[in-house]
Amino acid sequence: MLEDLDKIPNVPFFTSKVSEALIRICKDIGINEENASINEDFLGVSVTIKAGKPNKRIILCSHLDHPGFVFNGNGIGRPLGSVGGIGNLGLSKINKPSDMDFYSKEGKYVGRSDVRIENGRIFCENLNLKKNTVGIWHIENTSFSSPTIKMRSADNHVSTATILYTVSEIINSLKDTELILLFTSVEEVFQMSMTGMCIETGIAGRKINKDDLFVVLETMEIEPYNSSVISYSGGPLIKVNDAEVPYGVASGQKVNKSESMLLEAAVNLKHQHGFSSGHTDALALSLMTDCPNIVTLAIPCQNKHNVTSTGEITTEDVKTQDIDLSITILKKLLKCGYTGETNEILSTKTTGNLKGLQGRKIERILKYKQNKPRLLMGFYYPENILHWLLLAKARFI
Repeated sequence: MLEDLDKIPNVPFFTSKVSEALIRICKDIGINEENASINEDFLGVSVTIKAGKPNKRIILCSHLDHPGFVFNGNGIGRPLGSVGGIGNLGLSKINKPSDMDFYSKEGKYVGRSDVRIENGRIFCENLNLKKNTVGIWHIENTSFSSPTIKMRSADNHVSTATILYTVSEIINSLKDTELILLFTSVEEVFQMSMTGMCIETGIAGRKINKDDLFVVLETMEIEPYNSSVISYSGGPLIKVNDAEVPYGVASGQKVNKSESMLLEAAVNLKHQHGFSSGHTDALALSLMTDCPNIVTLAIPCQNKHNVTSTGEITTEDVKTQDIDLSITILKKLLKCGYTGETNEILSTKTTGNLKGLQGRKIERILKYKQNKPRLLMGFYYPENILHWLLLAKARFI
């Protein structure tokens, strides 16, 4: 599964091919029309499974995109997502760029070329690229076996595969649960897809409410925030914040059932629990909704977005032990459910900077509205007058 997904270009706004592959994989592993409802739209893919008489709605979330580049027709690339850092500034941290593989906006392979980084910009050297050609790093020495998986897009294909494998194993034993598997199309750029779901479309045909139980899976860096003591060797992290934003902060509630359930499921299993840096779809949920039940299960991943600490391009690395532990925790979560709040909850014990949180919320809403035409088109640069008009109108929202 991972090897197949890793071959597909999944630059933000260009995820239709990986969505197709995801739906095909679901059917291959037994998640199909007989036991689930599968839906796809411009914000992602949702799989709804209803067992018995549902008394709870659990949403397991992952995302389909991974940072990469879109080229403008003149050989100049624009980073989408943080590649070495945010925007063009991040490019300055890359000391040794690898070759790049190029694909048309329809996902067809165009070719391979070396690239040049100069003054915060990236240039294709040897190919004549059409507008909306996407580029991803040419990554060699990948490995999909124990003890360490090395791949281009572990973030977030490992989390996607973890969800799918877990559910395929327990789908017939679910009881009285509405389980939604949610795969957002654009997370790496301001969590746009989840923002759209929060403020416009809802999830699987229903608006998000305070009783929903969200568990976001993210394969990501494990870097402490404030005084939290966490490490890459400590196992999966039950993460309760995205930087200064504690999960569920907009709800004002003192109970986080998702965090409590995950802690119960992780008892006697190697895991970590605390605050860390990095952003996930849980950030948009926490800013945009009054749902208090939000948590991230973070699978440790080194070499975030394929860039080492010394600026070289390489694989993202994940220990198979951490994947196995995450699968076991999820299985226990789905089988056991919520039995009561524990004293170990961290997300409700901090409030964050309310003024700063409002600024982050407004920023994401504006980014979503201004880029909604790109989400609908399924590519970045306008290619006809209608595309130009839609983007121009969106800029003045």
